Amino acid sequence: MYDDRLEIESPGRFPNIVTADNISYTRFSRNKTISRVMTEFEWVRELNEGVKKIYSDMAEAGLPAPEYIETPNTVKLILRNNIDTRTVYGNKASGDAGNEALNDAERIIIEIIRKFPQASQKEIAEKAEFSRSKVQRTMKNLVEKKVIYREGARKNGVWRVTGQQ
Repeated sequence: MYDDRLEIESPGRFPNIVTADNISYTRFSRNKTISRVMTEFEWVRELNEGVKKIYSDMAEAGLPAPEYIETPNTVKLILRNNIDTRTVYGNKASGDAGNEALNDAERIIIEIIRKFPQASQKEIAEKAEFSRSKVQRTMKNLVEKKVIYREGARKNGVWRVTGQQ
């Protein structure tokens, strides 16, 4: 564990058809019996569930995608964080009166609003590839920070960016 990343190294190589490039969507079980038993006991719902969860959680947190590195004898997973954002929020929590920085998710949502001001939260979630709840939380924060606001009715209104970022 490092300040800016978490590294997990596992002995062995990727199984069969799985590579660092396709691990997010390729499913393969080394041991079909163990896989079947784990599914039957409802310990897992599907193959590759953990990998998909890692990718979605990292994206939802506005962090870089997981990095997989395969060597002749191991596979290393690197999960990077954004220490600069954490430091800004840490300073804010400790009473630093500096400007509130926007995180990656906030910046992504602002760009979508600029391009598609009429977009619903559902459409913004789809475009950003975030969960609906993440979009709702992030947009609520942006409204509270007075970075965005809603103009007009819920159905026919549009989102506006104030320029206070």
